Amino acid sequence: MNNTLTNEQRAARRAKRKNGKLIRSMPLFADALRPDGAMASWLTTPEQELPAVERNRQQAREFGDRMRAKEEKERQQEAEERAKAIEGKTPEQIAFLEKGRQAYPPFGDYGATFWRKSQQPGFLEAQMERMADLQRRGETVRARIAVEGIFRTAEKTHPDWDDEDWLEHFWQHRRELFDAGVLPDYWFTLKARFGDVAVR
Repeated sequence: MNNTLTNEQRAARRAKRKNGKLIRSMPLFADALRPDGAMASWLTTPEQELPAVERNRQQAREFGDRMRAKEEKERQQEAEERAKAIEGKTPEQIAFLEKGRQAYPPFGDYGATFWRKSQQPGFLEAQMERMADLQRRGETVRARIAVEGIFRTAEKTHPDWDDEDWLEHFWQHRRELFDAGVLPDYWFTLKARFGDVAVR
């Protein structure tokens, strides 16, 4: 929207558009639909359109004022609910909640709703446990992928190694695969599924 135009300029532009639309809809009467034509009274003028322009502009300003007031109220409500939600929480817990808040749009009443919900008994603990569970699952998946990658090339890289050699190698160099709970069981699961090697 061009906010540099005056209301009079907007009225002139509005009249031009409406008259042009009328003429295009009645091409056989184009000559009559002129300021000096027989159907000139069908045309509108900037003076006639000015009240509508002023009314629309006023409505737009009032709408903008209402939206700004609404947004300010929502910000205040979110700040109040957030203050309640983080009261007594540790910095780590607050950081966790802040990250959860970012998952929702920054506008509307999403913020106040989130912080209000986070005050419910057990909410924070349940969300943190859910996130920890997702992280554990992710670690398990990544560990399994790592083991699979090594298993598929085991015969080529160390054809003389047995299971004990491989597990000792993992223990010395990839301890996190044991910490993730993937080894040693997944190594034997792959052997049962594919045999001694997956790629021959």
